[in-house]
Amino acid sequence: MFSVIAGIIGILAPVLAAGKKVATSIKEHITWKQMARAAKKTAMDLVSDNYIPSLVLGIGRGGAIYGSLISSCVGRSPVVVIDRVYTKHLDNERRSDSMLFRPKIPSYYLTKVLLVAGDANTGNTMMCYQQYLNKLGAKEIKKAVFLKTDVCKEVIHYVGRPTSKYDKIKDKLPWRKLVPSYRHEPIEPRDIIRFGKENDRIVVYLVRHAETEAGNEVIVGRTDSDLTVTGVKQATQLYDTFVGIWITAVYTSPAGRAVKTAQIVCSSLLEDYLEDPDLMELDYGEWESKSRSEIRQSDLYKRWNEDPINNLPQGGEDPKYALKRIQRFLARIKKTYQLGDAIIAVSHRSLIRLIVSDLIDGKIDDYRSYDVSNCDIIKLVYHESKWKVDVDTFKLNKAIH
Repeated sequence: MFSVIAGIIGILAPVLAAGKKVATSIKEHITWKQMARAAKKTAMDLVSDNYIPSLVLGIGRGGAIYGSLISSCVGRSPVVVIDRVYTKHLDNERRSDSMLFRPKIPSYYLTKVLLVAGDANTGNTMMCYQQYLNKLGAKEIKKAVFLKTDVCKEVIHYVGRPTSKYDKIKDKLPWRKLVPSYRHEPIEPRDIIRFGKENDRIVVYLVRHAETEAGNEVIVGRTDSDLTVTGVKQATQLYDTFVGIWITAVYTSPAGRAVKTAQIVCSSLLEDYLEDPDLMELDYGEWESKSRSEIRQSDLYKRWNEDPINNLPQGGEDPKYALKRIQRFLARIKKTYQLGDAIIAVSHRSLIRLIVSDLIDGKIDDYRSYDVSNCDIIKLVYHESKWKVDVDTFKLNKAIH
C-alpha cells in the first residue's frame, strides 16, 4: 500500500509543482482593475490629506494612465504627460538618460503637484523631475506610483502596490502591452516650450472690462466708472477661462475699469500688466457721462443709431480713427511677439466691435450689431500672415439696438 501511495505521489508531484507555478503566475499578474482600485485608494488618501493636486504630472504611459485615473477621482486636476529618453553608448552599452519633455509650467499650477509613475524601480526618474519642479518653484510636490519595488529608495507618498518581484512582472504590466503600431522616436530630447501653447500662431484674447456702476445706460467712453461687486466676481472668474493657456503678457486700456479688470486677472496669471492707450474706448464727446434716456430723443442720436460712422456727437472720436488705433496695437503685437505667444488685451465694447466687424465683414458700417458683454472674450489669431477672429472658439451674437 505504501509503495502504491508513493507511486501516486511521484506521478502527481510534477503536476502539483506545475500547478503551483501557474498559481504563482496568476498571483503575479497585474490587471487594469487592480490599477483602478489603487488609483481610487490613492485619491481617497489625497482627499484625506487635503492635497488636491493643482497639477498631475504622469511619467510615461503608466504614469499618464494612472495619473489620469487619480485625477478623475479627485475632481479632474489637469494632467501633463512627461517622460525621459534613453540612449545606449556603443562602447560599453551603458544607458544614459535625460528628460524628454521639460514643460515650462505657469506658477499657478505649481502649488500642489502630484508626480505619478506607473512603476518605480529605482526612482531615478521621479527624482529627476522633482529636481526640475523645484527649479520651477513648485511649492509642494508629492509622489504616487502604482507599483513600487523594494529596491526603490525614493520617498513615495502614495504606493498602490509594493513588490519584490519586479523583474518577473515588469513585462506583464498592462500598459507595457499598449505599444502602438507606429511610434516616431525623437532624435534628441526636446523642450515643450510652453504649456497650453498654439505653436503656429499668435493669439490675442480681447476682453471687455467687467461690469461697472454706470452699466450700459450711462455713456462712458473716456470718462470712467468703478466696477460693481458683480464686476469684480466676473473678472475673478476669467481665471477659470484661461486655465491651461500659457499667457505671455496682459495689456489693458488705461481706463480705471479696464485696469482693475486686468489687475484681478493678473493676480492669477502674471505678475504685472502693460497699459496701452490704443486700447482706450471711443471718445463720445458731449455725450460723455450722460444717460441714454437724456439723449435718446434727439435727432442726432437717432441718426447715430442708424449710421454711427457719419453722425458723431460734438467732440466725439471718428470710429475710423479708433479702428486704426487697435490695428496699430495688433501691428505692435505681431512685431513684438512670436508664434506661440498668447496675449490678453482688456479693452472696451465699441473698440472690440470695430476690430471684429473689420476682420469678419471687411467694413465697420454695421459694427454696433455685434454684441460684446462685460468680460466677454474674443479670440483673435495671427496665422498665415493675417489677423482673423476665431469664430469657432468664441461665438459672436448679432444684437439689435
